[in-house]
Amino acid sequence: MPPLVSRPASILARYARGTLVALVTLCSACAADPTVVTIEITTGHESDAFSRDPAVTQVSVKGIAADGSTLASATTEPGGSFALGEVAVEELIHIEVTGTDSSNTVRARGRSPGLVIGTLVSEVWPVFAQRLGEWARPPGQLSHSHVGGLGAVIGERLLLLTGGQAVGDDSDGAVAFYDLLALGGTTGGTLTRVPKSVVVASDGNAALFIDDTEAVWLDFAAGDSTVVEPPSGLTGFDQVAGGKTVVGPESSYVVGATRADPPSDRVLIVKADRSLASASLTALRHHAAATWVPDIGLAVAGGSDGAAGVEVLAAGATAASIRPFEPDPVTAAGAVTGIAGSELVLLCGLDGDQPAPVRSLNLDCVSDCAAVTLDIVLPSTLTGCDAYATDEGQVLLVGHDTGDSQVRAFAIAIAAATATELPLREPRIGAVPVPAPNGTLALLGGEHPDGTAALTVELLFP
Repeated sequence: MPPLVSRPASILARYARGTLVALVTLCSACAADPTVVTIEITTGHESDAFSRDPAVTQVSVKGIAADGSTLASATTEPGGSFALGEVAVEELIHIEVTGTDSSNTVRARGRSPGLVIGTLVSEVWPVFAQRLGEWARPPGQLSHSHVGGLGAVIGERLLLLTGGQAVGDDSDGAVAFYDLLALGGTTGGTLTRVPKSVVVASDGNAALFIDDTEAVWLDFAAGDSTVVEPPSGLTGFDQVAGGKTVVGPESSYVVGATRADPPSDRVLIVKADRSLASASLTALRHHAAATWVPDIGLAVAGGSDGAAGVEVLAAGATAASIRPFEPDPVTAAGAVTGIAGSELVLLCGLDGDQPAPVRSLNLDCVSDCAAVTLDIVLPSTLTGCDAYATDEGQVLLVGHDTGDSQVRAFAIAIAAATATELPLREPRIGAVPVPAPNGTLALLGGEHPDGTAALTVELLFP
């Protein structure tokens, strides 16, 4: 994990690269000569983020403790500098930035990863802030890119990209990182095999990389790797490799039925202690949609013209049970929990060669179940979707356009039945979305339409 280079700070104010600067004094029993650290609020590649109409006129910066309380705070105008106050070196803290316009409407936000403030080994702590509801690029870039790759988060700090097809001369197993604390890219070596699926351990410090032949735990904290055997119920990892990972409250699930081909009815369960188990679906499916629905379990929908439309794997179960919806042949849809607790919403995808409508399914239904079509219009060429529910009641949808293969993103309000496109900063083909630990959705990798590597990271703060 790349450190921030240590240098004692001696300056009391700093105005760097036109960004907002705050100061925090590290205090250990209020020493006579405390260390002063500069917190630099940067807008990265989007230089007009604060000045664009409606302009940000006031910026609040807070140091937030692990329990959510505010340790220090201050407010100023963009481009200003101020003292944020004293913070004990042993405090676990993250920085939150809020930018408001002249009508006190929030226009910009930023949130750093958390760290014990005394372990910060640099005189400058950069924090990225961006306009709400649109993509923005933090400073720096990845060392290399992949098309159709795998993304993950390690240590609640590092965005990881590997797999798929590397752009340029790099190996498909090469690993690239973006550091959300240092705000820059770094290389991460090369995996001996090209993974098709990845699961991050519950503590965030290790990842299980899976291909058709084997699965390997790579522990980033310990710096070692362990090859694991398939659990009982799996004849080999080829039964799930290529499946998407769904994270539940106690375990993560690699769902073989979500891959394009071959069809699968197997689920790999990765428990909090890193042990493995398996479960079975009731039918073979391919390119199915899957998500975790609270109080229901893992829901898998579509991908079969003969099986029940939905089946559910409850927490701790080893076999799924059907929900009696009509068979659903739709492929490559995105699945997300809806407004109601037991609601499953399916967005985009293809029914044969025709676009599928947006549908709502009540998973508490026990008989005569039917999907309800929602009046939300998406492009007919959108497929291969991933959907993410936000705390603001929106759904963020990222898919691929069958016309030009480019990635497209939408903010969907289910209650209002609206879909608003969110244009990328850089047109990309084959980029992968990853929910980041700072509350944003990250878009990693891919290539530009001219075939060059897309190296910048794009973040979306809902």
